[in-house]
Amino acid sequence: MPTCNEIERLLLSEPDGALTATELAELEAHVSGCEACRRQRNLLSTLLSSLKKSQEAVPNPSSREEWMTLRNRIRGERGAERKTNGWSSPWLRWGIPALSLGAAAAVAFILYLRAPSPTPFSRATIARAEYVQSENAESTLVYVDQESGWLIVWASPPDASTKG
Repeated sequence: MPTCNEIERLLLSEPDGALTATELAELEAHVSGCEACRRQRNLLSTLLSSLKKSQEAVPNPSSREEWMTLRNRIRGERGAERKTNGWSSPWLRWGIPALSLGAAAAVAFILYLRAPSPTPFSRATIARAEYVQSENAESTLVYVDQESGWLIVWASPPDASTKG
């Protein structure tokens, strides 16, 4: 014989009609001998009928009607917003940002015109180095520019064609 804990699952499944004939017979046999499970079965039955009655009492509106009502309300709010909002005029909506952009471009152009132009490099000699080759060693040149501080090093292997 099943225990009350095992019967509880059957009690909860009974209103849905999910019990097999064997499970239903097992439930009836247990409930006939167990006062606590009989009270729980009656309580669940009362609760289920109460929920069905309250569900029937609540009106079920048409989804199409609700959507149309909501859409019209949204459109009405947009129309009211346009009337109260000063930005509804195309001139105000596009003119002010365009004027701001134009003013910024004018300021940038004026600053560009007033900026000093870079001086072109003169063709004067900035630094000069001579190429020196030694007979027995690799060709090497080291030069330090006094103005910029640049160090220039040129090294090349001896020419293979000059070797014997």
